[in-house]
Amino acid sequence: MRGFRRRSQRPLLLVVLAVGGFLTAGVVAGVGLAWNPTTTQTTPSTTTTPTTTTTPEGKEGCTPGFWKNHPEDWEGFSTDQTLASVFGPTGLGGLGSTTLLDALSFKGGSTITAAKRILLRHAVAALLNSAHSGVDFGMTTAEVIAAVNAALSSNDRAAILAAKNVLAGLNESGCPL
Repeated sequence: MRGFRRRSQRPLLLVVLAVGGFLTAGVVAGVGLAWNPTTTQTTPSTTTTPTTTTTPEGKEGCTPGFWKNHPEDWEGFSTDQTLASVFGPTGLGGLGSTTLLDALSFKGGSTITAAKRILLRHAVAALLNSAHSGVDFGMTTAEVIAAVNAALSSNDRAAILAAKNVLAGLNESGCPL
């Protein structure tokens, strides 16, 4: 039975890893460490001609603390909306009835539920960043929801924390508000 469970979770794990890798590549590209097809470069023909680059989109994000302390800046979502109204029920467990505002106060810990809480804290911030017209966030709202749902449903602490790390990196890339 144990071997069956591992094989049946492999496609989900591959999806989580693929999404995590895609998101990580986007974060790495954001700091100039990976090739980005939206970047335009002009290579100088002599040493006196400068190189020019265009900054790729998606370089802004506000932290969970910002959104917790500035509910008047929320767009597209409300403070009393529940996690279950946004994210899929698979993986949420008893956390589904928590409001988006309350999730911004979640703390971490060593259990899988605690890992889910810390992911959801950053997930709500990423959700609000992606929905805000004044924030040039690195993911769409649909991408945030899909990545969070995949990580939560994996019930794998490492996958959950990997997704949290990606979202935290994007959320901490500089708040324009």
